Amino acid sequence: MTVIQDSIVIDREAEIVRKVFLDFAAYPTWKSSCIQKITVTTPSKTSNDSIVPGDTLQVRIVLPNSKKENVFDPEVVENSEERFSWKGKLVLDSIFSGKHTFEFCPIENGSKTKFVQTEEFNGLLAWPILKFIGKDTVKGFSEFNQRFKEHVEKCEF
Repeated sequence: MTVIQDSIVIDREAEIVRKVFLDFAAYPTWKSSCIQKITVTTPSKTSNDSIVPGDTLQVRIVLPNSKKENVFDPEVVENSEERFSWKGKLVLDSIFSGKHTFEFCPIENGSKTKFVQTEEFNGLLAWPILKFIGKDTVKGFSEFNQRFKEHVEKCEF
C-alpha cells in the first residue's frame, strides 16, 4: 500500500467545512483544482447529505501538470460527520485501487477544522502508476486544499 496525504487548517467549524465540501455543484464556481467535478450517479438521490455507502459517484480530475481530464466512477465507502470517502478501482482491486478520504477534524475548541485529504493506493500497478503521477497527485491535493480553504473561509452562513 502507498499513501499520499495533505492537510490544511480552515478557519471555520467542521460542520460548515463538511457542508461546503458536499456542495459538489459549487465546485466549478470556486475553480476547484484537481477535482473538477463530483456527481452523484446513484438514481433517486436528492441530496448530497443522503449519500450512503454503496452509492456511486462520477469524479472528474485534472492533475496540475496534465491537461487531460480523467473520469472514474467510485463507490462511496463513508459519509459521516468526520469523513467522506470513496473507493475506485481499475478492473480489479488486485490490479489497482484507491481509497480517497476527506476528514473534517475539529481543532481549537471546534472553531477551526483540520481538513485532511488522503489516498491509499493498492494493487499490482500501484507502484508503477504512482512513479509517474505521485508527485503531481501530491501537488493536486495541496492545490485543492488551498482553494477549498479560500472558498470555505469566504462563504457566508
